[in-house]
Amino acid sequence: MASNLPTTGVARVLFFYNAAFPPMAFVTLIYVGLADAVFAINHHIGKRMHPRLRNVTRLGYVTLNAAMSAILGFALWTNCGTDDACADQPLYRRTCLLTASIALFVIGAMRVADRIFVPMLSVYELLPPPHAGYETWLRARVLHGIALCVLLMCMAEAEVLGLVLMLAITGRRALAQAPSVGTLYIAMLRLYALLHTSWVLNDDCAEATTKRMPVAVLATLLVV
Repeated sequence: MASNLPTTGVARVLFFYNAAFPPMAFVTLIYVGLADAVFAINHHIGKRMHPRLRNVTRLGYVTLNAAMSAILGFALWTNCGTDDACADQPLYRRTCLLTASIALFVIGAMRVADRIFVPMLSVYELLPPPHAGYETWLRARVLHGIALCVLLMCMAEAEVLGLVLMLAITGRRALAQAPSVGTLYIAMLRLYALLHTSWVLNDDCAEATTKRMPVAVLATLLVV
């Protein structure tokens, strides 16, 4: 239906995401490939900081990230919410597209900032295991890189489950100091993603753009 088609401006933004995917995927590969030794100097700088200053800065960093993640999650729920994701396309709305674009940029910026500040401030000393949302070791970087690439493809194809993946990433970070609550929140999002994917694969979702992207998002949700 015409009402469910993107406007010219929205279509241009979606085309930009398509065009930007190859260079952004290369940047993500660099993020994954840079070894921890490259950032070893940050760890030494942190060790030389006054313990009280480092504790205050670490608390501020984690609190700021939790607040930003919570605000982004709330904005996504508010601006991209829909009663029926199979009858509506939230990313065709300008407010939702803008919110999702900001969220994607902030998620990427947080990943880069973590490589600098997590070793410098010894952030793991403040967070309970498994340090959800702030992991910087190789396996975690690979998973973060996959998630970023999947999000870029979701934005390019206006895939609604990309919003669910954003909610999972921001929610895990916002609830890093309450891992049990975060685990429950992520489980609910995974359950919805599983249901939505089953609807798409059974051709019960009229607004589905493709069948491959819901499967890709579901697989990514299982490891974020």
